[in-house]
Amino acid sequence: MTRDRADPRGGQANAYTSNHELLASKDIGTFKRFALHAVDAVGLVHALLLRIQALVLPIRELVLSGH
Repeated sequence: MTRDRADPRGGQANAYTSNHELLASKDIGTFKRFALHAVDAVGLVHALLLRIQALVLPIRELVLSGH
């Protein structure tokens, strides 16, 4: 039984977002403020998941591969 290796070309990228200046201004409405918070939260979670995957990949490939 063969095990698929991680593709070294990846295909994963992270798009950074920062709406801090917009959220600090008092000129935006409640819905836009909520939407900007949601965008930043999704960006943060995505960045964390990519970093966790980058930390786990060597362990999974070298230690847990069963060879």
